[in-house]
Amino acid sequence: MSFSHINLPATVMDWKRENSTAEMATMTFVIHGHVEISTPDNKILKRHPGVYLIPPETGDVVYKTTAPANELIGVSLSSRLFATILPDYKTFLMMGQNSKLDVVSLQPLLAFVVSACNLNNPHSQMVDTLETVANNVARSLLIACFGQGMSVMPLIERVRKYISQNYTDPTLSVTKTAEHENVSVRTVQLALQEADTNFTALVRRARTDAALELRKSQPSLTLVEIGDRCGFGSVSSLRRALKLYEQMEDEDDEE
Repeated sequence: MSFSHINLPATVMDWKRENSTAEMATMTFVIHGHVEISTPDNKILKRHPGVYLIPPETGDVVYKTTAPANELIGVSLSSRLFATILPDYKTFLMMGQNSKLDVVSLQPLLAFVVSACNLNNPHSQMVDTLETVANNVARSLLIACFGQGMSVMPLIERVRKYISQNYTDPTLSVTKTAEHENVSVRTVQLALQEADTNFTALVRRARTDAALELRKSQPSLTLVEIGDRCGFGSVSSLRRALKLYEQMEDEDDEE
């Protein structure tokens, strides 16, 4: 994740996207002046007025500024973070990309980017907070500009999906999940709180459901085998999860 705030005269600038930079997605916002952005493969997405998206794995980029003074803001994201926000961004190419964007609504977000670019040596205790806010700002800008008509999965649903795909991993943790989603642990925890749940409960439920299904489909399996297959660290953990499930079922029946 990186921000940039650049003032350029009339010029032509070649951006050689190699190695790590080629894997980045970059949004460019033309604040003042006139800029033309092009690539050999013509993969750039555009929203009027003056918002460009260079997707990951795009080749070299040419910036041509034609006004005497040109102000640009750049927001770059890793390909993995980009994919979690707009997994089906290519559909944007078929969806009215020339429709005019409400740039007024973007001003507070862009103001944060400019302010972040002007920070010099922030205190260590500020870094985590700034990183979280910066991720949220980048996410909001990307969705606002290029998420129209797309199905953008909320973080809590992405967390649920990740758990459902990885519950068999006995080392599955909120830290691993946050790293996969390219957000902070605190951001995941807040999303879970808003959904009135917690990470442990979601993992336990995914493993318990899998264990119940195994008991039903393969009754010859021992508890040790079921526990191993479903990610439980021990038979006692499996027994506790099953007992909790039965208690919850009894409470539902009573209601």
